Amino acid sequence: TFGTGKFDDEKLLEIVKKNFNFEVGNIISELDLRKPVYHKTSCYGHFGDPQFTWEKVKKIVW
Repeated sequence: TFGTGKFDDEKLLEIVKKNFNFEVGNIISELDLRKPVYHKTSCYGHFGDPQFTWEKVKKIVW
């Protein structure tokens, strides 16, 4: 964060570790990546579109 965050870097790391599982199988499952959505993502971009699982906001516990 280069000193710009609301929390220090150690606290942010703790929050990330508590809230996210970066194992490949979990990423595939959580983002529902086994469903082909190539046509939808190739039109008009796919950032900020709530129909895609990776755009859904996740509640964070700290």
